[in-house]
Amino acid sequence: MRFKNEPEDFIVKEILPEGFIKKSGNFEVYRLVKRNIDTLSVVKELKNKFGEVGYAGLKDKHGLTTQYITMARGENQKSNNYSIEKVGYSDIKLERGANAGNSFEIRVEVTDDEKKNIEKNSEIIRKNGFKNYYDTQRTGHELEHTSMVHYLLMKDYKTALLRYYIHKSKYANKKVKLLYKECFKNWDDPVKCYTLLKGSVNNLILNPLNAVVRTHDYLNAILKIPKEELELLVAGYQAIIFNKDLDNISEDKIIDLAVIELPKELGIKTRKGRRATIVKPKNLEITFEKSLALLSFELPKGAYATILLKELVKA
Repeated sequence: MRFKNEPEDFIVKEILPEGFIKKSGNFEVYRLVKRNIDTLSVVKELKNKFGEVGYAGLKDKHGLTTQYITMARGENQKSNNYSIEKVGYSDIKLERGANAGNSFEIRVEVTDDEKKNIEKNSEIIRKNGFKNYYDTQRTGHELEHTSMVHYLLMKDYKTALLRYYIHKSKYANKKVKLLYKECFKNWDDPVKCYTLLKGSVNNLILNPLNAVVRTHDYLNAILKIPKEELELLVAGYQAIIFNKDLDNISEDKIIDLAVIELPKELGIKTRKGRRATIVKPKNLEITFEKSLALLSFELPKGAYATILLKELVKA
């Protein structure tokens, strides 16, 4: 199975609870349509312009996505990657998990064997559903990303910060990767690390390391990381634990998310909640055009379309 590179090949539309959008209220509701940019990047931009931004969920960078945000006061915006349009009001700010679900329209290239698997598995999934794993969008693609949380739990803030930068280095170009590598060899010398990276790495990313240089305080450095980013890391850590638990569960039930007790000085709220072990897609429709599979369906909030796709093509 292979995705093509066009955003229109992965269309996601957020579904809000019925009656959420009203004709008047304390908050303005905007429809956010974006492509080739992730939700948090848009939220950061809008937050700088208009103040606090509420949103129900994160939509991936890759795809054409529609979701909703709330602001006390904003205005319509349009850029190369996104647009927001006011669609009404709400009495309350949108919070994480407040959406009802998402609808999907997906186009992927498949082999003849995958086509057969899809035809067979789709009937089973319509009847029995599929395991509600978190996908890499939440877990950060690898344990290394969320291993930072392990060190936060131990109050080993120096190693936690190292893990933070190891993850950041993976997205750097070849030249900057070498600078990061040299920095990691000299992690006990924050001044040398900062000097190596300054000018080659975004100042926002370097803020925590700069804090170590100025204050010699690794906790203070951790607090320089945007809170939303830290909360996502914690959620990813919870997701990994959930996935491991789900490996050993076959029945359809609701289980609690792992409770993560972070040191109070971090000021991070850990998400508490429950998650279904099995989900069923609604209105699952599949057609084939030569080597393309065209799929449309709805999933409840928190369920991943990419997990459904993996289950459909499984031999």
